[in-house]
Amino acid sequence: AGVGWQDDKVLCWKHMPVGEHIYGLGQKTLPLDKRGLATEMWNTDPASYDPGDDPIYSNIPFYLGLNEGRGYGLFYDHTTWSRFDFGAQTPGITRFEAEAA
Repeated sequence: AGVGWQDDKVLCWKHMPVGEHIYGLGQKTLPLDKRGLATEMWNTDPASYDPGDDPIYSNIPFYLGLNEGRGYGLFYDHTTWSRFDFGAQTPGITRFEAEAA
């Protein structure tokens, strides 16, 4: 796990165990389990949207991680643009990034 800076973004990352499933983040057109995906958190109000469009209206920076009958919740308290990556960029790593305010 770690915290750092890259350009104008703050980064946080942690190990994601094999078999962990990720649920949450508000209204998304993505699959229910977000493992292997990345998603942006920025509320917009599109006139219409299709499966896979991201971001859309209601983003909630909270998710549940479930693995082998155990779980945890993580709330990423940030009000600007942010991105959650659940192993899309680097398999086995959960990464959060947000614009530095």
